[in-house]
Amino acid sequence: MMIIIMRMTTTTTEKKMKTMMKLCVSAGCKEDGIHLLRDTNLDLKVTVLCESDWLVVLQRHDGSVDFYRDWEAYKNGFGSPTGEFWLGLETMHRLTSGQPWELQVTLGDWEGNVTCANYNNFSISSAAENYTLYADYLEDRSQVNDSLALHSGYQFSTYDADNDIKPRNNNCAVKLHGAWWFIKCGESHLTGPYVNGTYANGTEGIRWIKWRVPPYSLKFAQMKIRPV
Repeated sequence: MMIIIMRMTTTTTEKKMKTMMKLCVSAGCKEDGIHLLRDTNLDLKVTVLCESDWLVVLQRHDGSVDFYRDWEAYKNGFGSPTGEFWLGLETMHRLTSGQPWELQVTLGDWEGNVTCANYNNFSISSAAENYTLYADYLEDRSQVNDSLALHSGYQFSTYDADNDIKPRNNNCAVKLHGAWWFIKCGESHLTGPYVNGTYANGTEGIRWIKWRVPPYSLKFAQMKIRPV
């Protein structure tokens, strides 16, 4: 797979930008910043945020973007790499289907604490399988207990596409006002409503149960991936 990564400068617009092109054998980014990623084999063209050799797929930090969206939005992606955003399930699937990837989840609370969890064998399956998540927890490389591996092997759900393991026939995406790889609503949910304060109402909010127990809602959440 041949990837072209073009680095965007902060002084140019998306349509008229001064770029630096790189040919890579993987989708790894080698410089921090916003890049235009093109996959010449998979007809993929998307603007991405890179941190060192990590490619960011989810970012929450100020509540400026509404994450309670439908299936098409989560499939195609939304928001901006300059702020809050979701890269898109289809893009994640195309990137992770050809080679091994690892995932890092970084979390921040309202007291200024930051922690992370790491996973290997990360991949997202195809639309035909409702973008099933696969990830194996790496305990020796993580600072926080796992709240994601439980969701591995389960399909993605939104309010208009209920693919979760239902608790009392409820749609977890509707109940939690977000979207995720739900299993009985599960132990993590990083697309929930952004609560501008310490506590959320009920079970809503940005959740990582093995670190901060509900109704605590996190201040910061980021998911980023890189090829192994």
